[in-house]
Amino acid sequence: MNKIININAPIIPNESLGGIKLRENKNSLIGQLKQNKISYEVSYENEDNKRVSLFSILEEIIIVSVDNKNSKIFRVTANAGYIACLFDKIKIGYTLQDVINTGEGFYYDEREDTILSSKHHGVSLDLDVPDYLATDVINPKIGSISVFAEDSMSLEGQRGKW
Repeated sequence: MNKIININAPIIPNESLGGIKLRENKNSLIGQLKQNKISYEVSYENEDNKRVSLFSILEEIIIVSVDNKNSKIFRVTANAGYIACLFDKIKIGYTLQDVINTGEGFYYDEREDTILSSKHHGVSLDLDVPDYLATDVINPKIGSISVFAEDSMSLEGQRGKW
């Protein structure tokens, strides 16, 4: 990672978001943030199980998830304020129906409570409502876009072996 964090950088499934590459070591990210004087906050995904560290960057516009077992970045999430589009078509704030109509194979996965694509792996979209099926919202909006390292999602990946 030798570029500054960029909210205009392309969103590339299974690869990168905001100029932050998946599978990079967290020390590379920390070095880049310090070198460019970009403030960040570190927290844990779960206080009881500190397996995943979260780096909040640019006032939570970008959240980086690090697997503490191997110190690698496995997910990068763009929230409100991120400018670039996914596939030059999908932005945060678009409706679920807009996303489904793009022809990119997106569908709502009830088990994962997220939007996945049958055509593109390593990307997920989250709605701006918790538990979509339990709400009366007819056409919710996209609240965040995440790219993730597919290899981190396997059983071995869950053990930090990816």
